[in-house]
Amino acid sequence: MKTAPIEIITTQHQHAAYVMKDGAVSLTVYPRVHMFTFDLSLIAGILRHGSMGYSLKNMPIEIVVRKSESSEDSVKVAGGVDVKQLDFAIDLDKLRAYINSEDHYDVFVSVNRSIREHTGLGLSTQILGGIYLCSAKVSGRDLTISDLFSMGIGHYSALGLNLLFNPGMIFEMGCKPADEGKGFIVNPTLSQIPETVANTVYKVNDFPFYTIVAIPKDASSISGQYEIDFWTASLPDKDEDSYRIVYNVFEKVITGIIEHDSGVFIEALKENITLGSKPLEESVQSDRTKEVLGRMRDVFDFAAVSSLGPALYAFSSSDPSHLLSKLNISDYDLFVYGPDGGVKKKMNSADTLLIASFASMGKTTFAQKHPDVALDIESIDYARIYSDRHPNDEVAKGEKNWIDNPDYPENYTKAVLDNLGKYRVIFLTLGKDILTELDKHNLKYTILYPGPNRKHRILSDSKRRGNDAEFVDFLDSLLSTPDHRLALEGVRYEHFDIIDDNSYIEAYLDTHYYL
Repeated sequence: MKTAPIEIITTQHQHAAYVMKDGAVSLTVYPRVHMFTFDLSLIAGILRHGSMGYSLKNMPIEIVVRKSESSEDSVKVAGGVDVKQLDFAIDLDKLRAYINSEDHYDVFVSVNRSIREHTGLGLSTQILGGIYLCSAKVSGRDLTISDLFSMGIGHYSALGLNLLFNPGMIFEMGCKPADEGKGFIVNPTLSQIPETVANTVYKVNDFPFYTIVAIPKDASSISGQYEIDFWTASLPDKDEDSYRIVYNVFEKVITGIIEHDSGVFIEALKENITLGSKPLEESVQSDRTKEVLGRMRDVFDFAAVSSLGPALYAFSSSDPSHLLSKLNISDYDLFVYGPDGGVKKKMNSADTLLIASFASMGKTTFAQKHPDVALDIESIDYARIYSDRHPNDEVAKGEKNWIDNPDYPENYTKAVLDNLGKYRVIFLTLGKDILTELDKHNLKYTILYPGPNRKHRILSDSKRRGNDAEFVDFLDSLLSTPDHRLALEGVRYEHFDIIDDNSYIEAYLDTHYYL
């Protein structure tokens, strides 16, 4: 049965999508874009603020928790996020008190290296909520949305709270009045009425438009420093603004999505960002953020700031690939999310994509076909000193007339660094020594590795391109056990993608990037 474009979900008894294996509990959560808030109370003083937003599903945050064998907790993070700088501190003592447990936990958080705290992409609720959910599950407890709210999670971001259980694009209904036994006074400067989390979410299953998300590489927002003061001074919305925003959401925004009517959808969004707190969110941005926002509005149907920025988002009714050339914003990473669920990253003129790929997956072919775009840096030119090198790289790999180059791998790394910004793509060897050396320079790279169904094609292509039997046997041995692949999991890659069909790197690049 076909899923409805938008479905109404009751969140009261929902459980997270845990994975349990070998005594550990893991959960994938995602950073989020916050579009705008709408005051569902329609009366000042009761903060039943709903909002619209969605998860960035190409940037998963993996949380893994085990019971600690000691009487202490440990939290380790791989990636660019400093959990000590999140809006809320990780407090596992609070969790233990809530679930009545004496367990301690070993927590590991793996974050995409493009993500940083305080960029307008919600992280605190996702990471903290995910850690609490997994830790409780390890101790035999299933926490609900209401449980997390009782521990203080979601008081300032019911959107983030609901996206823990409903990743994707949602409309959430914020908080609602409650009795003193079940509710909390969330913001005493605005209301003395106890509230609890609302239990209704509108989940968008079929979003018909393209979404463009611009994430700053360095700039940060005021969140974490002045955010609470900002919202205290900004809320509640004016009554007339609230009425108009809610009308637009339920009569135009949702209608535009269901009916695939971009005109209605965009018209409502454009009005909503002139009302409520959105103009204030825009006004506190830096001059650079405002400049980039203006350029995006010149190019796309609609653009706005995510929460307190400086991350930005835009919508386009059609494939925006022909428009992206007008945006060469080197201090932002741009991603395009298509209606089919695919995600592509735009490579700016100063950007270089580093891809470390297994043999016979199309590196050399692509570089030869697109010499102005891609460079294939062959490792034997740096690792070996030949007395009489064959001009064909693949034949040279089987020759014996060479000695080790004492400058390797530093000389290889220098070649990579020297060519950054000169090519959109640089192909790397998959040697762990090289990748470890690149890690010292904090370079981001993607690893492409063949799946088990690709092995036969790898070996046949290697023979066809001129590799000798000894080298082909070497590749066969690498792919016959998981040891080589598992050894690579210790390096600091940004993405590790398995290609299990017969497609080559050109198809991978076309699927994931605008070059």
